[in-house]
Amino acid sequence: MKPVVVIAFYVWLALTVAIVLGRLARWTASRQAAKRRRKARELARSQGTMFAVDTISPESDTIDLDAEFPPPVQTRPEKHEVAALAPVLVDPTREVDQSPAVEERREADRRMGDRRAIERRLATFASEPPARAPTPTPSMAPTPSMAPTPTPTPTPAPAVPSIAQLLAGIAIATDLEPIDPSGSTRSDQSTALISRQRPAHQVGTEIADELERLGFELTPIGEAALLASRGSNALTVAIDPAPNTPDADGHVRFPTANATDVVVEFWVGSGPRPS
Repeated sequence: MKPVVVIAFYVWLALTVAIVLGRLARWTASRQAAKRRRKARELARSQGTMFAVDTISPESDTIDLDAEFPPPVQTRPEKHEVAALAPVLVDPTREVDQSPAVEERREADRRMGDRRAIERRLATFASEPPARAPTPTPSMAPTPSMAPTPTPTPTPAPAVPSIAQLLAGIAIATDLEPIDPSGSTRSDQSTALISRQRPAHQVGTEIADELERLGFELTPIGEAALLASRGSNALTVAIDPAPNTPDADGHVRFPTANATDVVVEFWVGSGPRPS
């Protein structure tokens, strides 16, 4: 055998071995990579990886998948995994079952997806800190209204009844006659009666009995006067057994009365006798 042929044979053998070893190394590397990817997917499934299909319909050409993977795993779902969830998306020519039972199941799945979305949103709100109210600034201070403040209408005071209204229905003896004090003008807030036949104690007893009959509550004021009260109304009754006697200023209130006459005065309120 010639030396050139021997050298060529060894060169061919070396190249063949190198090619075989290279292919074997690439095949081993691809197998190891595929094995690592398979283990990663199995780990993700074992840790609760779920694909939640929000919307699947025959008219859809896309699918929204909510997938949770561990940080080391960042792979997209395989075609067979998507086909298991939505076969119509992988094979658009596949006939879709439109029976009522299937439609009801799809509606239930849609409502379940909506409920889960709401639950996730509520969980997000619960984890977020409460928003703080903005601190008011001078520019945000409320401006007082320029509208005029309405003036409240004053409540009218209750009308004061007249002496005739308070004594309405009283029954008195025929010997009691009206009399006007000297130097005073007539008013509907006071009146005076004179008796020329009976003593003061008889006249006083008769007047007191009639006032109690009319519903007045009597309170004595001194020796010859009393306060008659009924609800919010009051009147004062005074008996003068010597109406013609002058006062400290020498003034006689009833100059036409005799020494034996008795005068009964009535005025509205609990104040002093009107002048």
